[in-house]
Amino acid sequence: MTELELFKPIHTLLESSEYGLDFGSRSEESIRPWYDSIEAARGFGKLTRFYELLAFLAGDPSSFRLNRDKPTTPHETSDDVVTRVYNYLLHNFNRRITLAAIARSVNMHPTTLCSYYKKYTLKSIFDSLMEIRIGHACRLLVNTDLSVAQVAYESGYENI
Repeated sequence: MTELELFKPIHTLLESSEYGLDFGSRSEESIRPWYDSIEAARGFGKLTRFYELLAFLAGDPSSFRLNRDKPTTPHETSDDVVTRVYNYLLHNFNRRITLAAIARSVNMHPTTLCSYYKKYTLKSIFDSLMEIRIGHACRLLVNTDLSVAQVAYESGYENI
């Protein structure tokens, strides 16, 4: 087995993380020793233990994707309404968003807007909002030291 083949499961795990991952309830207890080990390690040992944790997670059969589809921007279209709705979601995802407010922002009736948006994107407005929020939360979890509660709040979730 080559060195690159050793990293294939980790590569697959990292690619899947774009969808959001859940490792099941048992994983928190089984992962805690890995975190402690990483904290206690020095220098290159931290990196080694981190890769070991990723390999462990990559082999976890209880993990599953939180999103069925990879987060995407609206389908290639020159449609201004869809673009404006998506931009509204991007700029307001960390706040409480109502369908009425989105509809007002594009001067459409809420029911008409929902049908129109789904026709062009193949998903509901709130599916797009959830993808944006989960993507933002994943980035915060990976790139910051914020707690899960803080990440949830920063991503627009009002309760956990």
